[in-house]
Amino acid sequence: MSRLPQIQAFKAELIALAEEGITLDEATLGRICAHHEALLTGAPDERLSLGMRIASLVGAVALSAAVFFLFYRFWGTIPTAGQVTLLIAVPPLLVAATHLLHGWEKSGYFATLAALTAFAAFVLDLTALGQLFNLPQTIHAFLAWGAFGLLLGVAYDLRLPHLAGAVCLGLWLAALPTTLRGEAASSALFVPEALTVVGLGYLAYAHFIGARIAPWRALDLRIVGMTGAFIALFTLSLGGETSRLPWDRDALEAMYQSIGLGVAAGTIWWGVRSGRKELVNGGMIFLTALLLVKATDWWWETLPRWVFFLVIAAMAIGILFLLKWVQGRAARRLA
Repeated sequence: MSRLPQIQAFKAELIALAEEGITLDEATLGRICAHHEALLTGAPDERLSLGMRIASLVGAVALSAAVFFLFYRFWGTIPTAGQVTLLIAVPPLLVAATHLLHGWEKSGYFATLAALTAFAAFVLDLTALGQLFNLPQTIHAFLAWGAFGLLLGVAYDLRLPHLAGAVCLGLWLAALPTTLRGEAASSALFVPEALTVVGLGYLAYAHFIGARIAPWRALDLRIVGMTGAFIALFTLSLGGETSRLPWDRDALEAMYQSIGLGVAAGTIWWGVRSGRKELVNGGMIFLTALLLVKATDWWWETLPRWVFFLVIAAMAIGILFLLKWVQGRAARRLA
């Protein structure tokens, strides 16, 4: 749990205690309030609402698109030296704008907008430089993009650039073994087994170093790790032909469905044990999706439609009861 909801829960408990006649002395209460204010001021991105984050993302995408199409409109009239100069200069200028906005407006709204625009410009710039000099495609661009996004996020406590960087770094790690064997970059970018390993590696890394980094950074790593591993396992459970293993397709699908169910159950158990809601919710979503796929595979062709959907409804009710039990266990863990 991040500090902001903890602080909000603590304040709500203080109000409830005050109504019951139990209060703290003013000096202690003042020190607590000052400490909480310092914590929230030191972590501006945690105070961003979901709406503001979405607005920052949409604004960054729109601004990046505007810059791209402006360059595209006049790109052919600019000499090669000018094109290279523009491509090299734009990302540092946007990073400088991020730095200025971060110091001017502590809530992080405009710094997030500038940082995401800088990240998008860096992605576009490396792509454009590769096309300009007719360079071959390489997965190592994802390493550069990932490092850029992570550095921006860590330097200015901004989650969205950090998330983008974590995604790019994960894609590079997943594609690296296949590329080292000589495959083209386009075919190496989505190897489901490698993506599963990297996703689980992110989860393990966040677990072991979570106490030494900011909570929001560990949360981002868990989110990216779960998403990558679950998408890869879900793809493998539906299409055995996407696997790199030279086995029978049906056998591969059955194997990965079993592995997926085990990973989903393990993630839920881990979330309950550690009191992390994101692990519980992610595991339940993945488990529900796998169960629906298996139900369709088993019964769609054999059961009457009304019986099939009745079974699905029964499964949904069972999942609701399971969720209620899991939430109760997680709440007791957090208490």
